Amino acid sequence: SDAQLNHQCDRFRGVFDSAFQFIAILDPKGLVLNINASSQKPLHSPITNLTGLAFETTPWWGNSLNLQGEVRQAIEQARSGKTARFDAEIRANDGQICIFDFSSSPHKNKHGTITLLIAEGRDITESTYVERALRKQEQKLSTTLDAFGDAVITTNDKGMITRINPQSCNLCGWTFRDAVGLQLSKVFNVI
Repeated sequence: SDAQLNHQCDRFRGVFDSAFQFIAILDPKGLVLNINASSQKPLHSPITNLTGLAFETTPWWGNSLNLQGEVRQAIEQARSGKTARFDAEIRANDGQICIFDFSSSPHKNKHGTITLLIAEGRDITESTYVERALRKQEQKLSTTLDAFGDAVITTNDKGMITRINPQSCNLCGWTFRDAVGLQLSKVFNVI
């Protein structure tokens, strides 16, 4: 009945628009059929009607021809039945760089025919910046430990070696690669 169909449509729209990730439903050619409310967030402004546009020409990718090409390739992969995924840096309208884990995948009907393409973006900006900061700190720590004239070995709470500087490797006769992950007592024996 019409009432049931309207209820199902309302329920779908509620789930679709409350999802945290950004979702676009595309036709098999890669043209926009529908986008969810979360998709407006990185642009910091309402999205005008995008229905019928090629997905790679939508505002999210407008700042980079390279990114548009990557999106086009991902859509082509989905059109051929495969899922594509990559990290995309997008410049929001306020100038902020947002990083998304982007994917495009095919949706097939019960006969195996691709009827829709689903494009999704998960905002990984914060976790990416934290990862980058940790890598930078790790590099600084490594450089500092390697510069010490004394032997330095660090372990975790279980006594497993997490870091060993070149002076320790020379003293113990182990390579960095072989020593990391071993028990300290196996690598360095104090008499």
